[in-house]
Amino acid sequence: MRDNKRFIRILKQFLGDYRLDEEAFRHKHDAREDQHVLPFSDANKQQRKKRMKALIDRGIRPNPGRLYSLRSWHYVAASLALVCCLAGAWWWVDRAGPTMVTAPVMADLEPGSDRAQLILADGRAILLDEQQEGLLATQDGVTIRKEEDGSVVYSGQQPSAESPPNQLVVPRGGRYALTLPDGTRVWLNADSRLTYPVSFHGAQRRVELVGEAYFEVAHDANHPFVVHVRDAEVNVLGTRFNVRAYDNQPLETALLEGAVAFNHSASSRVLKPGEQAVVGTDGSFTVVQANIEKVMAWQNGYFYFEETPVRDIMDELARWYDADIDYVGDFSDLTFGGMVSKAERISTILNIMERTDQLTFRIEQSAEKGRRVTVMRK
Repeated sequence: MRDNKRFIRILKQFLGDYRLDEEAFRHKHDAREDQHVLPFSDANKQQRKKRMKALIDRGIRPNPGRLYSLRSWHYVAASLALVCCLAGAWWWVDRAGPTMVTAPVMADLEPGSDRAQLILADGRAILLDEQQEGLLATQDGVTIRKEEDGSVVYSGQQPSAESPPNQLVVPRGGRYALTLPDGTRVWLNADSRLTYPVSFHGAQRRVELVGEAYFEVAHDANHPFVVHVRDAEVNVLGTRFNVRAYDNQPLETALLEGAVAFNHSASSRVLKPGEQAVVGTDGSFTVVQANIEKVMAWQNGYFYFEETPVRDIMDELARWYDADIDYVGDFSDLTFGGMVSKAERISTILNIMERTDQLTFRIEQSAEKGRRVTVMRK
């Protein structure tokens, strides 16, 4: 009972007004039976405390000499690790029992933000993050405005013929939202580009995507919406879906609602809600059940990793934190899983990964080297 009260006292001391959306970050190493347990939290602190106390009352205890097992001690260890992390320190477990380890101090990189460049048909480029709310431009009778929430909206009288395209270019370290002339809403992830006309005419509403975007397509049964991406097309009537098409990575289209026809080379498949079409880097084509929470994580403001290789994780971080990555050592046998807020500085995520005792990181930021992270194998 004394241990129970001690855990609850720690939670009360540190959880006060914190409202985080970090989830468990667990490390999986192929050569190990156990997984490392790292910080997580729920939106509701009362539920977290109740769950933690219930686990303690049931007598769950870690195996001597091991890190807490993910299956049996996940919530207790993770909650304790979170509150200690928030206090500027980490609790770690060894044969001698709990000890406090100060988190290493390192340089830091701020998270991404709403940044993009709008390129008009006449070649003019507008840096959207430097613009105030209001009218940005007028093209062929269509007005382009920046709304109060920062998004760009096309509206007004449309010309009788399809005009030259516009582009919304989102750099590394950016994200942006756009409403197309037909009312379709698009959210672009970092390092992405959408090419589209000022107005849609003809039998189809066609856009071209590089990178990643989530679409909520305005319904128009007479004019299908078509997303051209690499060597594939997604044909839509009115639906919600996500397309991920970064260079040197699989092409993935996940359907949340409605129906889309995914066409790739000689293959075609109509997707149902919850399905995901995947074109591998080798050209293979499969349809699988989508993990919608993982697919939509970027749009909802967090990273979601599931047995993800280190290099793939660092690719995600490089895009969001606008950093170049260097590697020292072999990381082919290391994977991680879990969720963490994209609002965190990069050091928070790297410190979490360092707690596995498998990796260490160095962050540099200078005029000579730019923004750079070096990943080193211990």
